[in-house]
Amino acid sequence: MLVYLYALLVRRNIDTAVRVEVPRHEAEILRAVHGSESVELLQAEPVGTFAVSEHGYEERERLNAKYGMRSPDTGWTDFMFPSDVLLMQAVAAGAAPEHEDDADDGTLLAPAEPAKPAGRRKKDAVHAPAV
Repeated sequence: MLVYLYALLVRRNIDTAVRVEVPRHEAEILRAVHGSESVELLQAEPVGTFAVSEHGYEERERLNAKYGMRSPDTGWTDFMFPSDVLLMQAVAAGAAPEHEDDADDGTLLAPAEPAKPAGRRKKDAVHAPAV
């Protein structure tokens, strides 16, 4: 699946700022790692695309290798996206359309908090139409 890339400026410390181009789900991880105030969107429009595996475990492995551990037992990716389903939902939110007519507004999501697993939902009752 292709996802949009966005240009960001990441301030790693007072002396170091790095320009990066990442998909929106990676921008969420960067905000968690460095703090929302240290990650600045340079332009609202996407700057390119990037191919992401459609298998959650492969994308999780790539991100874990890139961003490392938050604590001795939890990686940054696992902190932000506790399941492959939540990770792939975030990936899909930044997907590039197959056709130009399907394009979204091309903006990043607001700074995110870690995704929370969906709670159990009551199934909708099926009612027969009134006669």
